[in-house]
Parts: sequence; structure tokens; C-alpha cells
Amino acid sequence: MVIRNGSCNFYLFSVHPSAQSYRSVGILSENTRHLEYRIEKNNDAAIMRAEADGATWGWQYDLDDESPEIWVVRNISTGAVLYVHESENRQSESTSSPIISTQIGIDGTSQSILPENSEIKKIIIPMDQVVDDIELIVEETTLPSWIIYTDMAWVPDSKTWLAFLFQQMQKKRSIHNFSNISDVFATEMDLTRSMLYTILWLRCASSIIYDHIDQETCIPLIINKFIVNSAGIVTV
Repeated sequence: MVIRNGSCNFYLFSVHPSAQSYRSVGILSENTRHLEYRIEKNNDAAIMRAEADGATWGWQYDLDDESPEIWVVRNISTGAVLYVHESENRQSESTSSPIISTQIGIDGTSQSILPENSEIKKIIIPMDQVVDDIELIVEETTLPSWIIYTDMAWVPDSKTWLAFLFQQMQKKRSIHNFSNISDVFATEMDLTRSMLYTILWLRCASSIIYDHIDQETCIPLIINKFIVNSAGIVTV
């Protein structure tokens, strides 16, 4: 089994059946005090409910299979991303979103909990252009403050640091090690494996740009940089 990661910042969301080690990730917030299970019929994944809207929760799970997905709640008018659920595997064989859009009341009635003028989409990332844009942002970003807690303080710039972090992420998952994300896209591979590399790389980039020491979520980057159209296609 491979230890994998997922994260979400919505109020109600699904996690993998083997999920454990729940923790606050990304840009830390004081609104991460509480998380609880919610049981729903006909759902083979665990449902989690956060105490505070917008708090980013991460979890770990064990799974050999890979089917990486990123789901977002987008503003229909602007394409801005409001909430994100990202993980290296889907929660179940169901095609439904892991972001839960309705709250079920005690009396059995359902009520939408999505913001007004928003919808849920699974995103499609046009790899080359999005990556080029993010790489430029990384190059223009100073080294994150948390690098002083590592033995890599000698790294000269954020671009070098990103390459190192990306290679470390690949080693942890025992997958073929590429020097950078451009080499991934220059290699023939199936879309699922390519998306896995992309999520790992986005997490590393997010940790540099938004100065969060864990490389276990790319939500800060997606929230602040991605625009998603009605087809789920991303621009930066």
C-alpha cells in the first residue's frame, strides 16, 4: 500500500474509507478546531463535516490504485474557485462529486449549502500553459520562510527548491523520478499517471508560493490562481 493524501476546504465532503491522520494543512487558520463524521445512506465513503467554512483539512489513506481528481466549487459568473477537493484517488467508484452540495435535515428534507451562483465541477488542466504560468510565478517568488527548518537552506532560488521537492514527492510514492514537470509532459504516459504527477507538482508549488511547510495540499494555489470555465477547463 502507498500512503497518499487528500485535502478539502468545504463544509461537507467525502474522504477515503481508510482515511486517517486528519489535520490542518496549507495556510493555517484558527478555524480548524473541529471535524466530525457524518453518516449518509448509500455512500461507501466517509463523510466529514467541518466546524468552520473555509478551513482546509487534510487526511492520509493507504491505496495502491491511483485515479487523481480535483473538484471545485466555482463562481458561475467569474470562474473564480471558491472551494476545492483534491486527492490522488477518487473516494469511490461513483462518479458523483466528493464535495457534498446538500445538507440533509432531521426531517429528511435537503437544502443546498453551495454559495449562490456557484456550481461543482471536476477540473481539466491544460498542462503546458497552466504549468508555464505557475513556473513563472514560482521563479518570481522568494524562498519560503519554512526552508530554515530543513537542511536545504543552501538552495539558491525557488525554482531549484521546487524541483527538489517534486523529486522527493515522487520518491515517496516509488514512481519514476522526473527532474521537472516539463519532462513529465514530454513523456508518453496515460492521463491518470500524468494527473498524479501534476497534483504532486502543484502541491510543491503551492507550498512555495503560499509559504506552507506541508506539501500535502495544493488548495491555496488553486483558490488564488485558477479560473475554471463551465466545461471545467483551467486557466491561470
